[in-house]
Amino acid sequence: MNTRPAEYKLPLFEKLFGEGSDEVYTAFREKAELRKLKAGDFMFRKGDAAKSVHMILSGIARMHAFPASHGSFIIRFLKEGDMAGILEAFNHLPHQYTATVHSKYLELATLEVDVFMELLRELPEFGLQVMRQVDKDASFIEMRVADIRSQRVTDRIEGMARAMKGKFGTDEKGRINIDITPGNIAQMIGATRTTVYRSLKKLEEEGIMRLQNRRIEPLKELVP
Repeated sequence: MNTRPAEYKLPLFEKLFGEGSDEVYTAFREKAELRKLKAGDFMFRKGDAAKSVHMILSGIARMHAFPASHGSFIIRFLKEGDMAGILEAFNHLPHQYTATVHSKYLELATLEVDVFMELLRELPEFGLQVMRQVDKDASFIEMRVADIRSQRVTDRIEGMARAMKGKFGTDEKGRINIDITPGNIAQMIGATRTTVYRSLKKLEEEGIMRLQNRRIEPLKELVP
């Protein structure tokens, strides 16, 4: 669905880029392709040529891989202000993962690689923010892989919940601000749904957290 969003999220740019927000905001308005997608739509697929870099203006997406024998594996979730496809664009590689819309709707700004590289040269604050995100994303993926190799399933779920709380925050009832299913959790931590159901029950019995109506509710403090 190709459409120009009614608002271009100026407060988001001010939050991300501070004093340099006006220039980045103007550049995106003038040069980015704007799209509105719905749940289940693809931002891009693994193996596609990375001809563009994408910024989420609103909504949530998930990035996942498809190991041959283990089904889909969720690498991470993306929210407004997050960018995707940066490393592939830098290195002229195909996309390493598939990105799918997780929320009901998602607003996306897409910049062609040449335009993106030009902005990096012209707008230092934009380039600094991009580098920070690339470093953060690489560190997060390394941490996820290490956790999956070394931790019990209950520990993986609790660690996932801490990370999600830090990224999305909580609502007025203390629940983490993202709809998620046991299947999503299984895909995030590298376990079967049956194991996740059993582990969630144990975590609830121990007064740590529970999953109700697609929301994680911590039953004790989860420090991000």
